[in-house]
Amino acid sequence: METGRLTMEEFQLVNKTDGLTISSKKKNVKESKAAEASIANCKVEIIRMDPFEMEIDFIGFNISLVNAYRRIILAEVPTMAIEKVYMYNNTSIVQDEVLAHRLGLVPLKVDPRYFEFRNKEETEWGAQDSVKYSLNVRCSKNPKAAADETNPDILYLNRKVMSSSLKWIPLGNQTDIFQEANMQPLHQDILLAKMNSGHEINLEAFAVKGMVVTMPSSSLALRGIVSCLK
Repeated sequence: METGRLTMEEFQLVNKTDGLTISSKKKNVKESKAAEASIANCKVEIIRMDPFEMEIDFIGFNISLVNAYRRIILAEVPTMAIEKVYMYNNTSIVQDEVLAHRLGLVPLKVDPRYFEFRNKEETEWGAQDSVKYSLNVRCSKNPKAAADETNPDILYLNRKVMSSSLKWIPLGNQTDIFQEANMQPLHQDILLAKMNSGHEINLEAFAVKGMVVTMPSSSLALRGIVSCLK
């Protein structure tokens, strides 16, 4: 049996075997029981879940703990997003920097589990850490448009540049691993730019793997609901 020495101090007895006071031990026991009782009243419910979104209710949890989960997800969940854009020709009214930023905001279907994190010192784009896209769109007059037509979307072909214009260009053996449908933008109707007749956009974009906190194409929101009980 382990023995210890009790030392009497001004307001408490100190057990030298573990350095904890008797009063501290009692306090820890009370706090532990209170924590267990609090956890018993907490529960997590999945309200809605689909391939695009998931809504979860944390019931009975302290808001600081829920926010900690949010920060962990932002810091630890990887995703794929366009990181580099090579602009070869852009005669639209949208500046190169703005267009490149819009491309970085386009969510992709690409599964990040099949890719490695790209080394910042790498100069080549490899199949194991990169996904290549091209965008080649030219706006021209619609020869079938009526003479009295005033709607510019009908007067011109390819006036709106949508995310569906991004075409996947396989690197290395990616065609043996991935299907084209799983490498496209998540939404095909995201507006990237508007053009007039004669305008043209010609670019190449590369997506890499990164954390959600550094990738603008992913988001996570925290919503609090307070219930007033009598």
